[in-house]
Amino acid sequence: MSFNLNEQVTIWNSVKTGDGLGGFGYLDPVTVAARSADTQEQFTDEMGNKQISQRVTYTQSTEIQTGSLVHFGVSTSATPTADRLEVRKVKRIPAVTNMVKVWF
Repeated sequence: MSFNLNEQVTIWNSVKTGDGLGGFGYLDPVTVAARSADTQEQFTDEMGNKQISQRVTYTQSTEIQTGSLVHFGVSTSATPTADRLEVRKVKRIPAVTNMVKVWF
């Protein structure tokens, strides 16, 4: 199985601020190669609930994680852009070297 990762996505991972109030901020954005499709696909989230995706993305990035915010394209904004989507599930695909499937 081979994927042409001909698109780029920008990822913001959240980080706790340590303010004692449960606040969080975002790490610097990271732009990675990816391949995305606007497709509805059923998946099971980490809590065991069935969900329907609005988009699926493949990448080889280890940066992406559940809860990450993603912009489809390149962004240098220190904070997530208004058009970003939240990652709802990440799954490594063992049959494809270093490939990760992401549901939004």
